[in-house]
Amino acid sequence: MALAFVVGLSAQQTAWSFGQSWQDIVQPVGVLQVNPPQSAGEVNRYLMSLDPNITPATAPFDTRTDVTRIVTTQNLYFTRIFDPPTGSNAVGSWLVRPAELRGMSAQQIRNVLALPAMPRFSAFVIVPAGITMLTGIAGPIAGWGEGGANQSKLIGPPFVPIGNYFNLQALGDCFLCYRVLAPDGNANRVGAALDRAIAPAYSSLETLYNNLDMMYYGPAAQRFRDALLSLSGEGATGSQTVAFANSATFIDGIRQQATNWVGRSASGVGLWGNLSGASSSLRGDNGSATLNATGATVQVGLGHAIDPDVVVGAAIGGSNSGYSVADRFTTGTYNAVSLALYGVARKENFYAAGTLSYSHGDTGMTRQVTVNELFNKQQGNFSTDVVGARIELGLRGAAGNLSVTPFAAFQPTWLRQGAFSEGLTGASNSLVNMGLNYQSQSVTSLPASLGLQVDGQIPLEGGWTLSPSLRAAWIYEFQTDRSLQAALAMLPGQSFTVYGASAPRNTAQVQLGLTAFDGDRVTGYLTLGADLSDRGQALQARAGLNIAF
Repeated sequence: MALAFVVGLSAQQTAWSFGQSWQDIVQPVGVLQVNPPQSAGEVNRYLMSLDPNITPATAPFDTRTDVTRIVTTQNLYFTRIFDPPTGSNAVGSWLVRPAELRGMSAQQIRNVLALPAMPRFSAFVIVPAGITMLTGIAGPIAGWGEGGANQSKLIGPPFVPIGNYFNLQALGDCFLCYRVLAPDGNANRVGAALDRAIAPAYSSLETLYNNLDMMYYGPAAQRFRDALLSLSGEGATGSQTVAFANSATFIDGIRQQATNWVGRSASGVGLWGNLSGASSSLRGDNGSATLNATGATVQVGLGHAIDPDVVVGAAIGGSNSGYSVADRFTTGTYNAVSLALYGVARKENFYAAGTLSYSHGDTGMTRQVTVNELFNKQQGNFSTDVVGARIELGLRGAAGNLSVTPFAAFQPTWLRQGAFSEGLTGASNSLVNMGLNYQSQSVTSLPASLGLQVDGQIPLEGGWTLSPSLRAAWIYEFQTDRSLQAALAMLPGQSFTVYGASAPRNTAQVQLGLTAFDGDRVTGYLTLGADLSDRGQALQARAGLNIAF
């Protein structure tokens, strides 16, 4: 007699312990048809009456256990292990939950299922509602294996449609090991983290695994890897690149203002300000995605000439930037406030300029996560602290009507990105939260540069002078990695590291400037610049004004 008893226990994959109640073993979600469940011996005899190939010596269920008969009430996900030469084909009635075998070799699978020969193939199976299943523990069979896996037998009619058997493929050395189908890059790191865990039965995490399993198939390998990349949160590294660029723009504005004094006498106090805009594109490398960004920065400062050859000052600025990592469906905004102290000193033709800055930024990030039939949007907010420094040494010389200044600079920058957790936002087709918990990150940028600046002077009426300039530099970045550590909110114990588009190792920087000044009192300037590398470019425009009192 059928009993209205819904079975759907959550349990970790464990070895069978004899004497353990059948209720503690993972059962299909459905209605229990016979209560109490039948003994395995009784079920084995029933199966022998249906199939002459089943004998007392090859009884499928362990006789020390009980076997349940359940009618399913929702779609359930199974795998089928088969080997045609032994009479076992892709479409068949013996199934096992993927979690029972995940990570096993073919030899281990044969042992826990007690199969007559080494299995060579697998298929993924969706069992719909309304299907009757016998579920119990595989018994030991002499010469075949020790058994112990939790297995199910389909009893029809109705039968599982043939189309519900798919992803037929050869067994590899590691069954459903995600790192195998995603052998490198960020997808491999996410896959390896998932490989280290076991999802509780019928949990949201197992729903995620099931959706990945449905794509675990050679012809669908790219979709599978894209799903792992979607989970990775790689786009959050874009905020690091934007924060470094913001700090560099802020420092460069101060650098330009400070070195304007190098060729002229300084006196009194100077109040200055400038506005800059930038656009950049950085192609990904080693499997990472392209990052695009735009931004604007405004800054004001105060400089004081201690004597004609030494100027010290302070500056404050604000910036707003937006970025996108289109291939990871990620967008973000970065807003920062920056402070700096600076100084420039000269002795005859030699000068030294230094800047120490601090920036605090807030990032809002949104990304879409898609894994087969699952998708949702995630949102995160986090803060970033950046400490930057620059020291530049140069030697100013004359060449006819031009001044020629070779220079060298070093600009270390340290970034601390705060920890944060994502939350669901906007559209979602399930309750499966595929968001991440991000650890705090410490990232360093260490660019050194060598360059040359050429300035000219064109006298104008009224005491004004027009000074065109060309500044060119080679920048070498010692620390190119832009990375993060995170873990799925559903799987907090298995963190992984992913890498975003790394900073270019070598960059050519070119700036064209036009400065107009009235003696030492009023200076206005316009600069156009480009940073060019083998993986992208950054374009910048800046306009500024200085008034000395």
